[in-house]
Amino acid sequence: MKSTFWSSAINAYDFLFYIHAGAVGTGDGCVLLPAAPGSGKSSLTAALTHRGFGYYSDEVALIKPVTFQVPPMPLAFCVKSTGWELVGHYYPELGLSPVHNRDDGKRVRYLAPPPGAIQQKSGMVSHIIFPRYEKGGPTELKPLARSEALGRLMSECLALRQRLDQNNVRELLRWIGGIDCYALAFSSLDKAAELVAQVTGHETI
Repeated sequence: MKSTFWSSAINAYDFLFYIHAGAVGTGDGCVLLPAAPGSGKSSLTAALTHRGFGYYSDEVALIKPVTFQVPPMPLAFCVKSTGWELVGHYYPELGLSPVHNRDDGKRVRYLAPPPGAIQQKSGMVSHIIFPRYEKGGPTELKPLARSEALGRLMSECLALRQRLDQNNVRELLRWIGGIDCYALAFSSLDKAAELVAQVTGHETI
């Protein structure tokens, strides 16, 4: 059922790139959190939303052609069993949600985002931060060269609606040239959310 609604919603947009990423709002823009499954992306998105960031999605960022804006796709957080304790720290009601067995064998719970956090309008990307959970490792945020960031971003691109040509590649390079890019390794979700808040200037707590 979810995948049917999900596909319908995505196909309703004229996007250039479909990126596997969380996305949160800073009031005047948005932050992309592209990452492969199991990287802690959804947990970090939930922690940032709890901290006061706006909620776009914990799963997908559609990059529009021409404007490169990101529209909100605010379906419920999908929290795998490995993240129940972490996310439950911020949202205790998660423990009351029913458990679902996905087709990929993962056990998940769904959590509706706070209504006041759901974004209503598309936003321009101000930061791209690539999260990676490392149990027991240091929690640190490091600047990333935009050339490397673009390569990482494209590795999380699940669909390309338009054929790339000289014009939209030129616009893509112009777009990422104005974005601050970082790599975030973390074992502490609280500290990771704090570092994102500091670097984006969106310290709401």
